[in-house]
Amino acid sequence: MVSRRINHGLHDPEFNDVWIRSVTTLASLAHIGHDQLDIVRTQFGEAVALYFAFLASYTRSLFFIAVVGLICYFFRQPYSITYSSLLFLWSVVFVEYWRIRERLYAVTWGCRGAVRVEKHLPTFIEGRPWWQRELKILASLPVIALFASILAVLLTIIFIFEAFVTTLYTGPGHEYVSFAPTVLFTAVIPQFLAIYRNYAQKLTQWENHEHQSNFDASLTTKSFILSSLVSYSGMALSAFLYVPFGETVMNTVQHFLSLTSNSVSSLGSFSKVNSIIKKSGHALFESDANMAHAKLSSSRLQKEMFAYMVTNQASNLFMEVCLPFLMRAFVSLREGKLRPAQSSGSAATPKKKRVGFDDETPGAARNEREFLERVRREVSLPQYVLFEDYDEMVTQFGYVALWSTIWPLAPLMGVLNNIIEFPSDAFKIVTHFRHPIPTRSDTIGPWLDGLSLLAWVSALTNAALVYLFHPTAAFAVGLRVPLSSTTTVGSDPHHERRPTQMRDAVVRALFIALAASHGYIILRAAVRHVLERVLWIGSAEKARVDEATREVKERYFQSRQPTTEEHASLAVPPPEDPFWSFDEGIDEIRKGIKEM
Repeated sequence: MVSRRINHGLHDPEFNDVWIRSVTTLASLAHIGHDQLDIVRTQFGEAVALYFAFLASYTRSLFFIAVVGLICYFFRQPYSITYSSLLFLWSVVFVEYWRIRERLYAVTWGCRGAVRVEKHLPTFIEGRPWWQRELKILASLPVIALFASILAVLLTIIFIFEAFVTTLYTGPGHEYVSFAPTVLFTAVIPQFLAIYRNYAQKLTQWENHEHQSNFDASLTTKSFILSSLVSYSGMALSAFLYVPFGETVMNTVQHFLSLTSNSVSSLGSFSKVNSIIKKSGHALFESDANMAHAKLSSSRLQKEMFAYMVTNQASNLFMEVCLPFLMRAFVSLREGKLRPAQSSGSAATPKKKRVGFDDETPGAARNEREFLERVRREVSLPQYVLFEDYDEMVTQFGYVALWSTIWPLAPLMGVLNNIIEFPSDAFKIVTHFRHPIPTRSDTIGPWLDGLSLLAWVSALTNAALVYLFHPTAAFAVGLRVPLSSTTTVGSDPHHERRPTQMRDAVVRALFIALAASHGYIILRAAVRHVLERVLWIGSAEKARVDEATREVKERYFQSRQPTTEEHASLAVPPPEDPFWSFDEGIDEIRKGIKEM
């Protein structure tokens, strides 16, 4: 049993060892409950415990769609309508389920509404009206849109260069040119995102948020917009540009490259290159249109899904768990090489004498040195931030919900990754980062909004993918279907259709996607209505909230009830106002009545 000892300064090695062993089994992930999460909450705070609760709930929900995907992959047609419909339903159900689940956790942990008791940020400037912050947030939108537009252009250029230019290039070193887009992406995109995050940080500070949770939510939203654009733009361009209009784009790029190569060959400074090309009998770029069309990959979508769900997730695991060890080993090795040089220059300095005391316990100095060394080691570690872990899981949810119709085995790959992700995240926290500062939180914040947005977009993408690429639908609209890696362009009799027909097909797909988005609104309302009554109404947490609300109202009404003295004063009638008790003409009226 893991101890519940609280240690908010340094890592507790005993707790860490027991906790890591307890989460390294599949049974621990399948049966994680309030007790295990309460232990994590005691050690690291509600925010970290909520992340592990989300990871466990999300992984368990993946089992259902993974089984469906496995069955459809082997026994159904590609781009199955059944799988796409169940996938869309699963994404909506999971988002609404977690919306209620995090509310239950917040009530159980006693942190619901924690933001209302959160302290103000030191940078918060009081006295400013609320609408100034709203105007600043609106003013940030054009900046975000500018960065997003530039990023979209960069990603599109890299995509065209990778999908078409490197395919058409047949000149010297053509076997290595395929690595150029990866090198270009690695060199440009991370630097651009770093610049954007710097501006996003400054914009969020300028917005003058009152609490740290509001600041983090605003910064997370800004960061996730561009990170999701980087994650999903390749699949979107491949699905809605490369496959429907690949031949048209290939012809355009081929024509442009031929004009460029002709203009280059006319320059005298390139005479040596031209002579080498003429001797070899090869041009720089493919000039035969049929050969160029044959180089279009019919299984590009499946390869990209495999690249993310398998290759990228394995590399992320290595970067999170193994790379920090290698980096610290390299730093230690470098410092070890520098120490002899430094000590040789100070060999004449006398050795410091240690002062001891008679009542000193044997071994106390050694224990003190070990403790101080441990403190220095942990302080040198970076601070743990939840953004990267949430970003990884939400991005994976987006790949599954938006694009796994292309490759139904994607949810299964997600399950396998998350089974390893759970213990690796725990190991990462206790090994590669400082002890997290416990923070109270009752929600995963903007990540829930991101999940809702991805569930809505999944209605658009799944409807469009099924309409465009399902075998029967593709035969009707005349599009090329990427069934497998063995399918070639020439083997499909319907690939030579006019671009206008393809454009019409894409336009119809957009209208179908728009209709599916309205279906999402109806489905979400129905699912939320059912889950509220199944999970929330009648639960012990709901009863606890109602009881707390009733007690607050009772205390309020009791504070408004009059005291005993006030009751007594109300029982005695107020003194009569002399103004109303005196009438100047009453005596004359009485005399007149008697005389009559």
